Amino acid sequence: MKSTRSKWYRRGVSLVELLVVMSAATVILTLSTGLIHRIMHAQSKARVLADGERTTLRLGDRFRRDVHQATHVTVDKSQLADGSFLRLHLADGSTLEYRREATTIRRVQRDGSSTIAQDEFSFGEGFEVEVNGENGRVVVLSITSRRLRTNDAVDQPERITNAIPVDLQVVAAIGQRGAK
Repeated sequence: MKSTRSKWYRRGVSLVELLVVMSAATVILTLSTGLIHRIMHAQSKARVLADGERTTLRLGDRFRRDVHQATHVTVDKSQLADGSFLRLHLADGSTLEYRREATTIRRVQRDGSSTIAQDEFSFGEGFEVEVNGENGRVVVLSITSRRLRTNDAVDQPERITNAIPVDLQVVAAIGQRGAK
């Protein structure tokens, strides 16, 4: 009879053992959740940086090709309108305008008054654009991001907000059709 009780007793799990296992599982799951959250946040930041880099490379390539196709360039702000900072005149009579909008740079190709094509390059907030025409044959586009700072309270130090870091300078010569 004693042997039957010990077999029956060995088959079950005590309440204390069950609580210990559940507590250990809770701790492991809690730590895993925090780790997964940090990994997802880091992955999100990396994706934003990669998107910013891809946009910068795409704009640089497009700008260089456009300037190479141009016959004449207008960078004088008094001759430009609608937020444009650059107008390129092409051999076929169409024009390309680069405009700065709040968080983007828009490239618009026009044939007279009709729009042929548009591209948008999004950089987020806090970037500056500068275009210079050097020697009448070379155009330099510079885009840099400003560090955005906020100061929520007087006694708290400034903190830097998340922004896509941009530091792009493209130099292209007018009329270099075969160049890339």
